[in-house]
Parts: sequence; C-alpha cells; structure tokens
Amino acid sequence: MFGQYLIIVYSIFNVASQNIASNSFLLTKTYGQQNSITVDESIDLHNFYNEYYALTLRIGTPLQTLQVLVDTGSSILWLANYTCDNCSILNRYKPFKSQTYIDFNQTYTQIYGQGECQGSFGQDLISISDTPINTNLTFLLANQVSDLFLQETTSGIMGLSNWDQYNNIFESAYSNNQIQSPLFGFQFLNSTQGSQLFYGQFNQSILDQTIWIKTNMKKQWSTQILGIQINNDEYLYFEDHSSIFDSGTTCLLLEEKVYNHIYNNYFNCNLDCDCNNVYPNLTFFFQGAKVTVPESAYKRYLQNGSCSMCIDQAKSTNILGDPFMKQFISIFNKEEQLIGLYQTQKTFNIKYWYFYSALGIQIIFICALVYYQVQRKLFLLAGE
Repeated sequence: MFGQYLIIVYSIFNVASQNIASNSFLLTKTYGQQNSITVDESIDLHNFYNEYYALTLRIGTPLQTLQVLVDTGSSILWLANYTCDNCSILNRYKPFKSQTYIDFNQTYTQIYGQGECQGSFGQDLISISDTPINTNLTFLLANQVSDLFLQETTSGIMGLSNWDQYNNIFESAYSNNQIQSPLFGFQFLNSTQGSQLFYGQFNQSILDQTIWIKTNMKKQWSTQILGIQINNDEYLYFEDHSSIFDSGTTCLLLEEKVYNHIYNNYFNCNLDCDCNNVYPNLTFFFQGAKVTVPESAYKRYLQNGSCSMCIDQAKSTNILGDPFMKQFISIFNKEEQLIGLYQTQKTFNIKYWYFYSALGIQIIFICALVYYQVQRKLFLLAGE
C-alpha cells in the first residue's frame, strides 16, 4: 500500500513540476522579425540541403567571388588554393591574380571533428557584397584538404569561434570603422530562402530581449549545460557540463550516457527508422534558458522511404549542431564572451535551481520506492 501511495505522490509531483516550470519560466515578449534585428542590413545565406549554410565573399584585386561555409565551431577562414590536392572544389582562389595578396609563408593545419586542411597563411582584401565590409583579413590558403564534405560550389570554411587569437571579418571591419559593432548572429531556416547572417549594430530592443549565456571555453562557443528533458517528462543529467554551439555540425552529438539512453529507449534504430513513429522532443537546459528541439528538426527522410535520426554520440564534448541552432536566432559577442539566444516565437528564462530540484526530487522518490521494495522483500522472507 505504501508503494502505491509513493507512486501516486510521485505522479502528482510530476504534474505539479510541469506547472511550476511553466510559471517559473519568464516569457520574453517578442516581436515580428520585419528585418529589425540589426541597424545594418543582414546578409542572405545560401542553404545547401538544410545542412550547410554559405556566405559569398569577394576577395583580392581584382575581385574573385567565392562561397564559404559559415562555422561557429572553428576559428579560421580558409580558402582552397588553385593548386589544392584532393579537392573536389570547383571555384578556387588564385593568389597570383591578386595585386593585394600577401604570403606570410607560415604553415598551419586546421583539424575538424572529421577531416582537416593544410596550407599557409596569407592576407588579402575581403569584402561582402552589398555591405560596407571591405577589409584586410588573414586566412589560410589550403593546398590539401582531407575528408571534408564540401559542396563543389563552396571554396572553403569561414570559422567564427570565440578564440581571440584570430580576428574574424566583423572584428576587422569594426576596427576599421566600417561597421558599428563586432557582434554577429544567425538565423538558420529549413527553406531555400530566408536564412540570414546579422552583423554590426543590433537594435537595442532585440538585445534587451535576448537571453545571454556566458561561455566556458576560450576557443569554442561553449557554455554550461544543465541537463535535458525528454518529452516534458524524463530528466537526464550531463556528466560533461559543456556544450558547443556549432553551425558547422549537421547533427546533435551527445555524451555517451545521454545518447545511449535516448537511443535505447526511444530510437533503437539507425538508418532504418520508421518515419511514422513519433519521436521525442528534446529540451536542453542552460543557466538562464531552455531550448526545445522538436523531432522534426533531427529526423531525416531518406530516399528508401525510411528515416534516420540526426543524433549521434560525441567523441568528447557535447556539440549542439544545426537541429539545435535552428530553434532560435543566435547572437555572438566575442568581446564579452557571451552567446545570445533570441527567438521570434518564444524564449524562456529559467532559474538553474529548478532543474536540479526537479531532478533531485525524482531521485528521492526512486530511492524511496527501491527502499520500500527491499524492506517488503525482507519482511516476507522473515515471515517465511
């Protein structure tokens, strides 16, 4: 009987906790977008298959037009050299054609989670069409690219991490008084048009409504993650408290314990998942915010009629890629090492104690149930 009471009390707590959660979240008033994110014009991004987003650059004297993928998970801009080996890239930078190119004769290898590129650093004038940005910028001229999946029409990757050893194009333009602020941000959409890169002076009303989270790594846009809630029901705690906001990763990469729990209890499939099944919404908790990733964001439809789940096990740190980044407008403040979350639909503030309290109370109830079952078993054995 006592066990039944515990189950009833736990059920009441679980329902109540949802009500407490909805009341403890501070709903931020939002506005329609209406191109009012920044004072400066935004930059349209090219969407490749809802997985990669590219920006068009104009480089050198005379100008060479090249597309690069935007990547908040790496630090440098690199472009494929016209002599690049193992490159499936069609459009490549030709330094000998530019009167303003400077070769630093300094070699470097850029390593990614999968793949790498090698080359030497140089500098040239780089501009973005229809913007005031036209600045000298250091970049890696890649002579060899290995195991990197790039579209044939893209010519490299623009790293935009928070590592202060390398200036990005917005910092350089700001230092030359070409834009009013070094801030930049993204809105990634699952449509051929509409994805944008914001830069410069953001409207104050937007900044006031943005939830700001402090970074905890010097070379990555990483912040402390508290845990994850599955379908507004089950809470999981992360042993690795860091999570990287990475626009260059197409999926969610989660630590082994969390990934295995989700896979074994909700997926149990790889590339042959049933598209008709309902898969869970995943809500990630941070100090000051929560972000919900619906199943539609990580479910991929395959040509054979089945589906795959764009969630995998992380090699080390949790990486929150495109399915996560598409749920809000991100703003990056490199000078103050802050990540901003702004959503046109809804954004919540949450006090971090709530997550730990809910998790702790659930653990107490589980322990109480286990203790009751053990005592009951011992009592029955003693009676025999």
